[in-house]
Parts: sequence; structure tokens; C-alpha cells
Amino acid sequence: MGPRIVILGRGNVATALEEGFRTTDAEVLQLWHRGEELRRDADLYIIAVKDDAVEEVAALCPQDAYVAHTAGSIPMDVISQRHRGVIYPMQSFTKGRKTEWDRVPFFVEAASEEDYEFFDAVVKRLSANVRHLSTERRHTLHLAAVWVSNFTNHMWTVASDILEKEDIPFSVMLPLIEETADKVHAMSPRKAQTGPARRGDTGVMSAHEAMLPEKLRNLYRIISQSIHDDQLRPETN
Repeated sequence: MGPRIVILGRGNVATALEEGFRTTDAEVLQLWHRGEELRRDADLYIIAVKDDAVEEVAALCPQDAYVAHTAGSIPMDVISQRHRGVIYPMQSFTKGRKTEWDRVPFFVEAASEEDYEFFDAVVKRLSANVRHLSTERRHTLHLAAVWVSNFTNHMWTVASDILEKEDIPFSVMLPLIEETADKVHAMSPRKAQTGPARRGDTGVMSAHEAMLPEKLRNLYRIISQSIHDDQLRPETN
């Protein structure tokens, strides 16, 4: 029999973890949210709530249980329990989409070696890709993840809005998106960079800027300059 788990939260991460653990020998006792009575008989309490609520919610958990949060940017020590840690799955989760857990890297931190072994064993029920990472290094990882996922998705949103004005479906961009992502499996992102900023094509860039409203024009200019400057750096990976 696997560990008895309570997951605190009802958002994307909490829902995905509940669905994942229910396919293992772990027993998910409760998917808790505010207003409910919290079960006190679990081995592990996983806190998957908004970052600014982690400390408050952790204080509700039993003092003798294992308690971990899933936040990329919150220190482990906001949890007061002796058996405490972080279980950070570096993936984007959306309700209604199935998670391929064997492809998700987990980053675990714990207050002791004993605690780490417990959290590691629990997480490996979902994914074999588990690594130890300190709070400080996890902050760096989370920053990089925001650039890779959240900022990139916003760029797709901007592109979708540009296309919509001319009644062009965003789906025409999917082969380009897939090829761009596929290339960095085989080469560094710097080597994979293409486009007018990479070539120094100022005529094309000026034409693009003229088509954009001021806020996006400034964003286009800043990103293009960053690409240009980056190409002057020596390759390090």
C-alpha cells in the first residue's frame, strides 16, 4: 500500500497531481479547498495553492506529517513542520489536458536526508526524472521556466491577435512553432536563432515596427536588440 496523500488546492497543479497519483498505488484521501474540514490521517500533505497562500495553508497541516509545497519561487522554510520539503514539477498544467508524467522533471528539496528519501520515493511513482535542487537554484530554474513557457505563450498570443486582424488562422503558425521547438533538441537556442534581427535586416525590422502600435513597437525593438546583442556573444553551450 502506498502513501496516503492529501492535496491542498483545486487549481491546475493540484488537479493534475490528483489525477496522476490516482493511477499509482498511492491513496489520495482528499483534494482540499477552503471551507472544507481537512483530513488529519494522511502521510503526506501536498500544498498546491497560490504562492502567497502557501505559508498560511501549511500551518493548517498536522505537525507530525510530511508536508511539501509545489511552488517554484517559494522557500521551503515557509513550512513549519519538521518533515518538510518542496516537490516542484516543472511543467505547464491545464485542466482537461492529460499529463505525460514520465516526461515531467521533478525538483525536490527536503529538510533532511530522511525526508528527501520519502519525497523522492513518492514522486517516483509519477516520474523517474527526479533531482535534488536547493531553494536558491530552484528560484533560478523557475525564472528560466517563465521565459521558456509563460513569455513564449504570450508571444503566441500577440501573434494570434496580429493574424486575427487579417482573418488569418493561428493554425498556420503551428508548423513553425513545432520546428522551432524541435531544433533545440539538436542544437543550442543561440545556434537555432533565425530572423531579421539575427541577420541585421534593418529594413524589414523598420517595416515591422511601422505596422505595430506603440507598446508592441517598443517590445519588438527591445527583443530585436537583445537578439542582435546575443549573437555577438561567444557560444558557451
